[in-house]
Amino acid sequence: MINKKLSAVVLTTVLSASLLAGCAKKEEPAPTTPPATETPATETPATEVSAYKDGTYKTEYDNLDTKGWKAFVEIVVSGGKIASCNYDYVNADGNLKSKDADYNANMLKGSGTNPEKAYPALDQALVNAQGLEGFQAVTGATHSSDTFKELVTIALENAKSGNTTVAVVAQPDIAAPTAYKDGTFRAEYDKADTRGWKAFVEAKVEGGKITSVQYDYVNADGKLKTQDADYNTNMKKGVGTSPEEAFPVLDKMVVDNQGLNNFTVVTGATTSSDSFKELITSVITNAKEGKTDVVVLPQPDVAK
Repeated sequence: MINKKLSAVVLTTVLSASLLAGCAKKEEPAPTTPPATETPATETPATEVSAYKDGTYKTEYDNLDTKGWKAFVEIVVSGGKIASCNYDYVNADGNLKSKDADYNANMLKGSGTNPEKAYPALDQALVNAQGLEGFQAVTGATHSSDTFKELVTIALENAKSGNTTVAVVAQPDIAAPTAYKDGTFRAEYDKADTRGWKAFVEAKVEGGKITSVQYDYVNADGKLKTQDADYNTNMKKGVGTSPEEAFPVLDKMVVDNQGLNNFTVVTGATTSSDSFKELITSVITNAKEGKTDVVVLPQPDVAK
């Protein structure tokens, strides 16, 4: 009887243990955490360093040149860029060469351009290029273009450092010691040409400088070619210029340059320009020596 009771107790214990084991919740495996993905760092674009500091930069010559003009250039930098450029010449009265109507008209006739046209072209080229790379001289204004380049180079160097002090440089076109003796000097041909005209040049020197030049042709009646309305009208129609227009250009060229430096033949008046050059050469030679006797040269246009 005791054995039966013991067996029942053991069986009950085993069954209970089995039930407890079956009811126990199975342990879930721990979730696997995926490896962290490394986010690439975002690169901050490098800020472009401007070549120029904001400000106004000016360069000018220290004196007037031999023709009474002083060149300058003024450059404005804004936002690190060349925003504007102003190149010009100023005289003792504060007048600008680009605004001088007579100067512009005469230079346009002689060389095909003038300050009024050439200077803004140089200014705009600098703004467009943001520097002097690829710089080209303006046709007909080579000297002014060279001066522009010299002054701009200095202004841009100051713009790189932010130095806004006006840069003053030595004037390269300084008048030489007085080359001429005061007086009136004349040269002319010995006879009229095949068309009845005789060329002459007369120059006045005051204070060692050529102050005026008159070039013209005169006929047997004492009439000047520049005042012959029919002659001027017909020549203007044929070649685009006339004595009335061309001769004053040649006169001014010598006064402005105090000699034959930068002499240029006037378009449409080649023969007259050549005769002028021959006659004025003799005039200049006598002016240097102070000889006021009229120089008479053989007429090159002699009828065959």
